[in-house]
Amino acid sequence: MKLKTILFSFLFILSSCGTFDRKIYQIGVDPQFYPLNLGAKQGAVNAYLDELLMLVSETENISFEKIRANWDTIYDNLTLERYDGIFSSMTPDLINRNRYSFSEAIIPTGPILVLTKKSPANSLKDLDGRTIVIVEGAGGGQSLQGYTKIIVRKASSVAEALNQVEDGQANGALLPYVVAQSYIRDLFSENLRIVSPPLTNEGIRLITTSNQDLQDYFDRALAKLVKNGKLKELKEKWGLE
Repeated sequence: MKLKTILFSFLFILSSCGTFDRKIYQIGVDPQFYPLNLGAKQGAVNAYLDELLMLVSETENISFEKIRANWDTIYDNLTLERYDGIFSSMTPDLINRNRYSFSEAIIPTGPILVLTKKSPANSLKDLDGRTIVIVEGAGGGQSLQGYTKIIVRKASSVAEALNQVEDGQANGALLPYVVAQSYIRDLFSENLRIVSPPLTNEGIRLITTSNQDLQDYFDRALAKLVKNGKLKELKEKWGLE
């Protein structure tokens, strides 16, 4: 398949001197992160990743070329080494780990449990016999395995699901982290609360195949950015924390 790329940042020129002496790594990105539905947070996620690459570059003295990729060819082109790495929401399960190397989640995308502030419940185990709403096609249902007494209903959007919880039509909601936490912080902060971290290890990560040096650079920089608080600051800046 023909590779269609648009170079939307020709090079991350990340220091005032010596940039072109650095190793340059090409990173493929599908800005929509299909099959995720990031909604209004898509721009914030991409801006966050741009700034994260700048921080990694400064920390490890490397440079990046970010290439716009198509969702249906991005993995083939990574395998063909047309990119050194990609940002992707692929799940690091056993099968995928045999083919790829994964960083820690840069942005968690798994489902979070949302309840009203008045609810006495604090976890899924407190909701036996109660109703949980999930968004159709957005995952979340897998987190309910083993909770056979919970009644599941579906909504067409995160906003609809949150309205159902707020109005008492459902006792709680399992919703994708990125979009749900933004809604709750802004529009539903008075009545709703998040009571769990993401319940799965789903997230956007750096994924590589043969480029272990890139993965090592990235993992090392990520650990430093967590330790010095800069990663948290960056997430807060773009409404992802």
